[in-house]
Amino acid sequence: MITKPIMSHPYNLREIQKNTGLKYEFLRRIVKEIPELSVAYAVKGQNNALYFETNGLVCFREIAKMKEEGYTLPSIRSQVITSLPNQAKEIQNSPADQQQNQPTQPQNNILLKLLEEAQGKERENYQIALSAKNSLIEQQQATIQALENGLKLLTDGRPPEMVRQEAKEREGELLQLRQVKHEVESLKKEQESLLILLKNCRWYQGKKRKTLYLRLAELTNKLAAE
Repeated sequence: MITKPIMSHPYNLREIQKNTGLKYEFLRRIVKEIPELSVAYAVKGQNNALYFETNGLVCFREIAKMKEEGYTLPSIRSQVITSLPNQAKEIQNSPADQQQNQPTQPQNNILLKLLEEAQGKERENYQIALSAKNSLIEQQQATIQALENGLKLLTDGRPPEMVRQEAKEREGELLQLRQVKHEVESLKKEQESLLILLKNCRWYQGKKRKTLYLRLAELTNKLAAE
């Protein structure tokens, strides 16, 4: 057993802490969680203290960068393992390592359950939206049907074109009636004026009286025709 650092392995965890800025507790955790790192780059000294070579220090510096970038410890372990020499990777499949990897199965089950719940909620929300859309369509159809029924009641079931034509004809008839009424009123006024003139005629105004009588007879005939 080495009792003090040698030139090829000069860095213990305290010195690595100074060189990387990583906390001592985190370094101990790295050594515990990634024993392959010690196998590849460290030797044991007095009281089983670990001393790392320069490549080990470089590896810890990379770990510090990964930690700053937000890598989790499992992710860091995966990256470190892939960069180690082949002889250090042999302990990956040891029984202890397999036991450490076993808890990932429940985690996967939890993730699958959460995913299924999220998908279930998404399907439920879709069904709610679809039901609301169908309800809106039904309401619109009911409104259209009610309007159509109301229109049929107003038109007695006749086509709208026929109703419009009849309304147009009635307007024409009303216009003619107004014109006739206006003409009758004009004739009556003229008739009244003629009667006044006849009443005021002198006995010697026979020619004028005759003209007035003729016009009065004409007006009387027109009024009778109306």
